[in-house]
Parts: sequence; C-alpha cells; structure tokens
Amino acid sequence: MRSSRNIMIVHAGSLGDLLLFTGALRVLREHFPEDRIMVACRQEYVDLIRPLPWVSGCLPIPTDWQRTGWFARVRRWWMRHNIISRNYDRIIHASYMADDYAHGICRAMRGGKKFWYEVPSAPDTGWYDVRVKVDERAHELDKYAALVTAVCGGGPVGRDAVRPDLCLTPEERREGRGSVERGTWKVKCAQHMEGERPREPSGSLTGWTGQGREMDGTGDLTQPPAPRGYGAPERLRSFDRTSQTRPESNARNVAPEEVGMGDGSVEGGTHASLRSYAGQALNVEGGRAWRVAVCAGARFAQKDWGVDNFVQLIRQLAVKGPLQVVLLGGPEDRERHAYIRKGLSGCVAVEDFAGKLTPRESAAVIGACDLCVGNDTFGLHAAIAVGTPSVVIMGGGDYPEWVPWGDPDRHRMVVHVMDCFQCRWVCRYGDNRCVRKIGVEEVVEACRRGLGSVERGK
Repeated sequence: MRSSRNIMIVHAGSLGDLLLFTGALRVLREHFPEDRIMVACRQEYVDLIRPLPWVSGCLPIPTDWQRTGWFARVRRWWMRHNIISRNYDRIIHASYMADDYAHGICRAMRGGKKFWYEVPSAPDTGWYDVRVKVDERAHELDKYAALVTAVCGGGPVGRDAVRPDLCLTPEERREGRGSVERGTWKVKCAQHMEGERPREPSGSLTGWTGQGREMDGTGDLTQPPAPRGYGAPERLRSFDRTSQTRPESNARNVAPEEVGMGDGSVEGGTHASLRSYAGQALNVEGGRAWRVAVCAGARFAQKDWGVDNFVQLIRQLAVKGPLQVVLLGGPEDRERHAYIRKGLSGCVAVEDFAGKLTPRESAAVIGACDLCVGNDTFGLHAAIAVGTPSVVIMGGGDYPEWVPWGDPDRHRMVVHVMDCFQCRWVCRYGDNRCVRKIGVEEVVEACRRGLGSVERGK
C-alpha cells in the first residue's frame, strides 16, 4: 500500500476565478482520495476554500505589499516560507493569467511534476514539467477541465465535471436567510402594497459614475486596468493590439439617463448578527416581497455599468411590486452604495452589506434571494453556484471567457457584441461603450424574466 502523496495547488487569481476552481478541487479529490491536497491562495480568500471538504488545508499568499513595517515584512516572509518549505509530489499552478510572484512561488517549491498552461505570451517559465495546451479564449471552466485532465492522467474531464460548488452547510444557508428576512423591511413594503409609488426625484446623480480610486487609479479607459491585490510589480500580458485598427462598430451611442434621488436618506445600518435567525419573511397577498441581491461593484472601472443605471433599474423593478434590495460588495463599494441608497430613498427598502460579510456569507445571502443582478463579479458566479437566478451585465474585454456557465433559462447575460471584443479592457473608443451603452430597459426585462422563474413565497 503506497503512502499518501502531497499535492499543492497555487491559485493567485481573483475571487471569482477561485470560486470557479472549486469544482476542479472536487474532481482532484475523487481521483486522489487518500492524498493530501493543499491550496495556496490570496490571504483574503482563504476562508472561501478552507471549509471545502475536498481540501486538506489552505495556505495564504501574502498580498499586503503596501505595508512596509518590519512586522509586515516578517509576516510576508513567513507566509511564503510556509508554502515553499515543504516537499510536494505534484505542484499545480491553476491561474491562467498569473503574475511574477505566483510564478516565483511555484519555481521555488521542491517536489515532483509542476503543471501549468502553455501561454504563448507568458515569460520564460521553463521550470514547469507539464504545459497544458488550451485555447486562450476558451471559457475558464474549460481551461480548468484541461488542467485537471493532465494532472489526473485519465480520460478527458468535461466542463460539467468541474461545475463549481461552494458546499454551503445548512447552517450557513440558515444564516443567509436570517440576514435577509429583516423585520425593518415590513413597514416600507406594506406601504408599497397600499398604493404608495416611488416619489419623483428632487435631485440628480447623473455625472457620478462610481469610478473611485478603489476601482481605477487613473480613470483612463484607454489604459489597461491597474493591477490590484499584490501591489508588488506584476508582469501584464502582452496582447495583440491589431484590433485598434478595426472598423468602428455600429453600436448606437446612447446618452446616459438622468436618475434622481429622494429628499431623504435610507441608512444601510448594521445588519443583524448572522448567528440570529430572528425575523420572518414578509407575507403580502399570499407571498412575500421579491428579494433582489445587487452587486454594483466592479474589480476595475472598465467593467462598471454605472451607479445611475443601477438606481434606475431598481426603481423600475420596484414599480411592479414590493421589493427587498440587498447590496453586496467589499469595503471599497461603500461610497457607491451610499449613492444608490440616496437614489432609492422613499421608494425601496435597502440593506447594505458592503464590507460586512465574508465571501461565503455573501454567497449564503445570495442563496436566500430570488434574483442576483450586477456587473461581472464574484456575486454573479456565486449566484449560479448556489442556484439563484441571475442577470449579469457583460462587457467584451475578455469575452467569452467569463460568461455565465449555468442554465441559460435561469442565468441571463445582457451583452452588446461588438467587433472590438477581446480588447483586454483597453477601450479604443475611450468610453467602454460595450458596457456603458447597455440600456436599463434591457436589464429590467432580463430581471423580470428571471423573477418569473421563481415562485414567490418559497
């Protein structure tokens, strides 16, 4: 009987990338049931992976490069040393778009075979023993399936086999329901059913696009997205710029619609403890109000649909019936969420969870909602993983690598296909029109279709 082997998986990608890789972890566990499978990921994402039943442990990759004190330096050194000081039988680098620091970790680790992709534009990475050939434009799940096939050495693994799964426990799902079943919503939703309609705006939010320093340090859409997370020098991939000379698209230029704010302010407040299950679902005419999770943030400005559009979207959805809105995002989204709350004042009850939940808690909250709508972010991938209908506003920077991978009848995508797609978010027009010119009415219709697939009152 052979002794168990050690397998190390390095994934330094974003939160959405890591979520998509969870299905591949399940397949690896099925093929190596007795082996020790470790995962190294960004330190802020460890809590997403550690509870999964398919991993033996999770090690953090340091990302707090902005801290320069001696304690922070020692802490980063210890994190890296904790990863590379062990011997592994297989080392799998799972991120297709990787930076120099992640490559350095894989190069420094000792052990058996090292696996990565065959990336033509990547720098010299000769220390990998197995280079998996994949289509650069293939969906991320197809890339993970090809990588797992090479590691396992058996028959081909398809996309369905690596379908992501967060394995939320019943307790986590109950906590998610407890977070959205808030008694504070009852009064406003009951007033809505008694005939109160959204008030006319008394101000304007037009002109503020939600592109704060947290999203893009330059605000110049003709430049590549600013690297985030590591802060250490990262090697950006060199992409073909021949698309800059293609003829202009026939996409119509649509001026932004003006969206107003009420004269009051809806405070997001501190949400009830996730450990308490207090509060009952609102019963209105045999059902309850629709629960809609909104992910209005974006990792960088080029993916941002615009905060005014989200306000207009929610206001139009609220006209058809009582609505409970949950705003989800990180600490960097608090400013834009404040603008959304002001824009919805007096017509829609809003709960703001920006920076208050872990990724798994956010996924549990999405699982308790009837619909999730937003930019191409972690929340939309989480909605598919937990089975909540979703609508994603999709741009063309890396289309179709990140398009929704769930049932198209439940997970809809609103996209304007243009001849300049695959620009890697370097907009030759300077206005990122593939995202910004998507009309509010298109997204409203997709949301109504999504809500139509849900039986209210469940």
